[in-house]
Amino acid sequence: MKKFNLTGEWEFKANPNSFLPKDIETKLLNWNKANVPGTVHLDLMANGFIPDPYFETNELNLQWIDKVDWIYRKKFTIDFDPLKSEFDSIKIVFEGLDTIGDVKVNGQYIGSFDNMFVEYTFEVKEILKPGENEIEIYFKSPTFAGKALESKYGKLPVELASHRVYLRKAQYSFGWDWAPTLTTSGIWKPVYLEFIKCAKIKNVWFKTISISDSKAQIATEIEIEKLTDEDIELSLEIFFENEKIYERNFTQRKGDRVRVHRFEINSPNLWYPNGFGKPTLYKAQIKLLKNGETLDETVKKFGIRTVQLIQEKDEDGESFIFEINGEKIFCKGANWIPADCFLPRVKKEDYDILLEMAKEANLNILRVWGGGIYEDEYFYEKCDELGIMIWQDFMFACAGYPEFDDFVENVKNEAIQIVKKLRNHPSIVIWCGNNENEWIWVDKTGKHPDEMPGAKIFKELLKQICQEYDGTRPYWRSSPWGKNYPNSETDGNHHQWKVWSQWVDYKNYENVKARFVTEFGFQSPPHPETLNEVLKPENRNFNSFSIQHHNKQEDGIPRLFRFLTAHHKITSDFDDLIYKMQLNQAEAIKFAVENWRIRKFKTAGTIFWQWNDCWNVISWSAIDYRKRPKALYYYAKKFFHPVIIVVKRSDDKVKIFGVNDYPTQIDGNLIITTFTIHGLKKFEKKIPATLEKNSVAIIFEGKLENLEISKPETDYIRVKFESNGKIISENSLFLTEPKFLNLQKFGIAYRFLKTGEDEYILKMSSKNLIKSLFIYFEGLDAKLSDNFFDLHPDEPVEIKINSTATLQQLLNSIRMKMLT
Repeated sequence: MKKFNLTGEWEFKANPNSFLPKDIETKLLNWNKANVPGTVHLDLMANGFIPDPYFETNELNLQWIDKVDWIYRKKFTIDFDPLKSEFDSIKIVFEGLDTIGDVKVNGQYIGSFDNMFVEYTFEVKEILKPGENEIEIYFKSPTFAGKALESKYGKLPVELASHRVYLRKAQYSFGWDWAPTLTTSGIWKPVYLEFIKCAKIKNVWFKTISISDSKAQIATEIEIEKLTDEDIELSLEIFFENEKIYERNFTQRKGDRVRVHRFEINSPNLWYPNGFGKPTLYKAQIKLLKNGETLDETVKKFGIRTVQLIQEKDEDGESFIFEINGEKIFCKGANWIPADCFLPRVKKEDYDILLEMAKEANLNILRVWGGGIYEDEYFYEKCDELGIMIWQDFMFACAGYPEFDDFVENVKNEAIQIVKKLRNHPSIVIWCGNNENEWIWVDKTGKHPDEMPGAKIFKELLKQICQEYDGTRPYWRSSPWGKNYPNSETDGNHHQWKVWSQWVDYKNYENVKARFVTEFGFQSPPHPETLNEVLKPENRNFNSFSIQHHNKQEDGIPRLFRFLTAHHKITSDFDDLIYKMQLNQAEAIKFAVENWRIRKFKTAGTIFWQWNDCWNVISWSAIDYRKRPKALYYYAKKFFHPVIIVVKRSDDKVKIFGVNDYPTQIDGNLIITTFTIHGLKKFEKKIPATLEKNSVAIIFEGKLENLEISKPETDYIRVKFESNGKIISENSLFLTEPKFLNLQKFGIAYRFLKTGEDEYILKMSSKNLIKSLFIYFEGLDAKLSDNFFDLHPDEPVEIKINSTATLQQLLNSIRMKMLT
């Protein structure tokens, strides 16, 4: 099979009958150049017709774009006669069209499209001609198309823009509480011609049937599009670490369209999540041949692993525990949203950075949220390689959905395509029907979830498709979902939004006893430089309308200050407020995660909202739009570490917990120290301790007075777990809020060592407590191994730094913030 790439330069224009602002009407009625895959928003900005939608409040003046019909056109040349060629079929393939419209080739209508998430393929052999050909794609206004369907079928119970549910389109593009309203149209994935001779490979799936100590049974399903009645040959080869370990040849007879084959792999190397084992992958090479000629070939990687969702009755309700290869896994992760409002901007390098940062921060799961997109294939391949499990939502969020026949049929086709496309990835451990639909319905109406518009899609249709086309991982109706109440804490999974969204402070997380928490979060601003990109100097303050525009949650800015004042001193300095708000967010999520990890496996998963951003925004993310880590990112490295020590206070008593996620026992010593912030050591004790594999235990209980705590504003408890002479976990308990600590701006001794090309170590020490030290390099890019940390008395710290800057540049640009 051959491909002719049609991605690249296209022409586009606005429909002459559309309403256009006068200042660009003439330009957009003529043909203009555009590069695809791309969206109209992106193309207009690249061509200079509109200002950057992210800057200041430009978004508000660009709401005409989604009310315009757009036409894309491309001319291309074929240097042979398609009708006299050797090819049995020539198809035009659109991997992603956003969202509703028609396609013509050489002036002839070839088909329509109405789903952003699916691939459209049209036969064009009879239409193409030697020499110049032309494709024209007509995109209807998504806003008017959605509203027309809403007018025909009725308004449904929907959060935010109600017409969005009638379109199979990324729901966040209509605006969300962290996203602008930039409702796109255009070609957002590759376009190409496909020349097929005799047959092509459509889908390949490697399914783990069973695993024993000595072997794994694997079934492969190879779906073929066969355009000839003649026999063709199929070749299958399996490799492990570049060594061929299995091969088999088959003959595909006249009627054969699917080849199912079982084989065994001896002494299999299994796929495990990050932190629990190696995410081993095998490689398969599949070829179709006829008379020695290769017709088509593909390479697929696959993992050998099993997934079970353990739901067993206990004294508190019912468990919700993932088992991978028979081992219980405590899930530690975050929610993933699209990495840009303009999806073609997201490149492989962006996935590499964000996903490698997730692994470095000890995440083992990401939830692909249901209001965004099914991510690029590369995203899932990368998660396979890194051992990051995926909770995969179908793309429905916060609404009741239509049930008329054409819509349900559209969803059915989408689900079948997506399941067949993604099921080969070992990283995906669960399919989930939607985000929050049933929970919102029940809370707002008091009615049963099955009465919700669209209920049959999530209760029946998607479940049936997942079972029929996969069956190797569980299907879950919604997130959240529980037996007697969608957002139950006694069974199923839970979204915790009393904290933050309902104005409750983060100490309330201690009262939440949910079995698996798939959403909870706390806001903070991004790095000042990320905000400064989109704000004029005079608007870089929390009183400006512009900055409020960059927080899409209702009363988002007031919440930031409400919760900040509970814990920190308030200043008027913009950068200082950002620093403290980031700290507040990090402390909130740390408090929540530690609370649920010491309940292991009563609580068996904690997935915070959210990992990433889609624009320069104040949000719940750990990493901002420019991939600058917030304080939360550095905290996550520690509170998601496989071994943590947690100190909990109850009145005048202290309990210290040890959590071990490793599949092996760890022996060591718990070291408890009481310091004053001025560097005086008041108490120290070393206690031998054993952390059993994959478990939690209380390893110390005592009274505060026995630890020589006398003044909460100066005294604090420092704990470390030592094993084989190495500190593998540390934590602290402060007995009052940071704003009440008698902190001062103490001195810090530091020096740089160059350790390699673009690699440095920053050595730091202090005689006193340096609380929440934030290090940055003004005007320079530098990656730090740790940040926003406490520098404890006489405990030197080494920070690894990666930067292309010189040593002198680092010395000149280093800046530090600390709490005082």
